[in-house]
Amino acid sequence: TFQTALVELTIGNNVTLGENAFANAHNLETVTLGENAIVGKMAFYNNESLKYIDLSKVKSVGDYAFSGDSYMICLDENMQVGAVSVEGTYMYTYHAPKIENVDLSAAESIGEYAFVYCHELQTVILSEKIKEIPQYAFADCKKLVSINLSSVTKIGDYAFSECSLLPEAVLMAVETVGEGAFIYNGSLTKVVLNPEGCVIGNNAFAECGTLTDVASLERVTSIGDYAFLNAPLPVADLSSA
Repeated sequence: TFQTALVELTIGNNVTLGENAFANAHNLETVTLGENAIVGKMAFYNNESLKYIDLSKVKSVGDYAFSGDSYMICLDENMQVGAVSVEGTYMYTYHAPKIENVDLSAAESIGEYAFVYCHELQTVILSEKIKEIPQYAFADCKKLVSINLSSVTKIGDYAFSECSLLPEAVLMAVETVGEGAFIYNGSLTKVVLNPEGCVIGNNAFAECGTLTDVASLERVTSIGDYAFLNAPLPVADLSSA
């Protein structure tokens, strides 16, 4: 079929890709999109072979656009795939694209869950027009090490949860850090908050076991439950909270 055979895709200017436009194109490896392209909901969902995509000229990226299914696999006592009891061993397999770099320097918005489970994603460039990172947008991007958030004003719930290698988060313009936004970020050592003040949601930086430096914490106006649970902060000035 078309979806099975497709390996390389080039889209022209001012094109809108509808919902599920190229979902389940399991052999698709390379995509180039033209100026002002709009990537619709789940447009490249379950494209587990996709390794390169040029998004530098796109206008927007929809919900779940580059996400994919996750499946629980049951393993027997020999760690082979098979049916086991509830006491057995399980693992998950993921079918999101394997893209390593994303350039959204012309984009105006990205959707919820847009890149969730993109385990190979390492760097992201955002345009100054993107003001919100919605919920779960980059959740479980385990190799993400670089993303510029200098113009972002809102981080949605669990937007960067389980980004295991992200070393720092510079949130100079962020007014709201959502629930669980950076939870389980095991490499996060430094956070720079908005010097004008911000709101930090429940569990926002929970289980960040290497977080020792949070700048402008004294300017925070509200801190949610368990916001810094098990984060080894040596000093915490909460005079404005």
